[in-house]
Amino acid sequence: KWGNVEKSVQLNKGVNLVTLEFTGEDKGSILVDSIEFGSAGAGQLVNGDFEMGNETGWTVDTLGTTLWHGVDTNDAYQGYKQYLYSPSDGGKVSSKQIIAGLKNGKYTVSSMVKLMPHLDPSFAGGVAKMIVSQPGKEKVEVNIQPNLKDPNGPVKQKWNGEDFEYKQFSTDIIDVTEGQVTLEFYLEAPKADTSMQIDNVELVSASSETPQDVQVKLYNNGFEN
Repeated sequence: KWGNVEKSVQLNKGVNLVTLEFTGEDKGSILVDSIEFGSAGAGQLVNGDFEMGNETGWTVDTLGTTLWHGVDTNDAYQGYKQYLYSPSDGGKVSSKQIIAGLKNGKYTVSSMVKLMPHLDPSFAGGVAKMIVSQPGKEKVEVNIQPNLKDPNGPVKQKWNGEDFEYKQFSTDIIDVTEGQVTLEFYLEAPKADTSMQIDNVELVSASSETPQDVQVKLYNNGFEN
């Protein structure tokens, strides 16, 4: 069974080597995949690309309706993605993350989303939004719409996943003044068989006065090469 292991380490400037030690006293075998570095401090988006392989950092509320959700690699934009799926009409769901301890300044939020209302690509009567909120300010809402590969294609009884494409949704510049924002994806399904897939959620500084965090780059961390 796969599991996650977290370890706090002190990184030195330059190249750091990650070593897996397997001695003669150890028994069995070990499989390793998807090594990641991330800050344990406040003020950062956690698992925005869902590459942890789970919903760590995100709180999902199905609001009393039947809604399936989780994280997998099937039809992801890149690596892993979160899926929110309503098998029946009227499904509602919220997936959100509160980022506290954020340095005040100007930011933008973006995500790659594939909205798939399989029975009606017009998504008439449905609601899908990316919402950014902060204390004492009005919410910033970005409407999410289906992105058909062929908008002028023939009418079908059901549109498959291949008929839709991912699309990037972004906010305008947001002025963070209270050191906290909440990122939320909200879905109301007007008909059954409606799915929203979310990937590569990013909170990016848009202010030259806000220092960027040090980026740790890993070579072949997903062992895809």
